Amino acid sequence: MHWGKDLYVGDSIKNRKKAVIKSVEAEKDGSLILICLSLNPEEQLDLFPARVVFSYEWLKEELKIVGIAADREEAFETVRRMSEDAVTKTGDGNLRGLFTNGENLEETD
Repeated sequence: MHWGKDLYVGDSIKNRKKAVIKSVEAEKDGSLILICLSLNPEEQLDLFPARVVFSYEWLKEELKIVGIAADREEAFETVRRMSEDAVTKTGDGNLRGLFTNGENLEETD
């Protein structure tokens, strides 16, 4: 998996960021929502329940995770924050631009 260096984290789990990332990498918490750069280059983001990602090895290798949230509602709120930051930092709503087209990512095993 590839994790954003400036990973956006939902409010309810922000105090446990490192533990949450480890639980995803260990495939222990399938209830989390992963916010990823879209696999479709014409789209901005994809949201996946972690349990879906755990089921597909190819998906784990392809995803570029830029945010994580405890549930769907929190994921939408996190995407809202990302969108506001994209407008502030890039001058438009280009979320891919916010993450420098995937260059602001780290690979993990």
